[in-house]
Amino acid sequence: MSHESLKRKQRQRGSAMLELAVSVFLLLFVLTGIIEFSRVFYTAHAVANAARAGAAYGSQSTALSSDYSGMQTAATNDAGSGSGVSAVASQYCECPGSHDSVNCSTSSCSGKLTYVKVITTASFSTLGSYSWIPNPINLSSTAYVRVK
Repeated sequence: MSHESLKRKQRQRGSAMLELAVSVFLLLFVLTGIIEFSRVFYTAHAVANAARAGAAYGSQSTALSSDYSGMQTAATNDAGSGSGVSAVASQYCECPGSHDSVNCSTSSCSGKLTYVKVITTASFSTLGSYSWIPNPINLSSTAYVRVK
């Protein structure tokens, strides 16, 4: 083997190692982004499901529609322990044909519609510190359900 072909082979080996190093770095960068996005998406889904669970509890009857602590407990239980989800429940009423809220206990309209509203929130922290992703990320979801 000539001296010239030996030098060429060494240069190719060096450039192959550089290409591998750059490729591995890019692959890890993309993989980290996928993992962080998946975690945020999963947490946002859990927050939305918790709001729906709390609203579903309150919408079962007019008696349960004013059980705010029960709705909040149903929401936080649905999210699971250690999830950091907090919930705020409320109730409001509307007269048929109107989208204005009225007081549920003093309104005199006939056929008033009662709704429950549950707002869930959670704070999500990424695994690492990235300049392009805010940390922590505040997630929130609101569920409105008409009482049966």
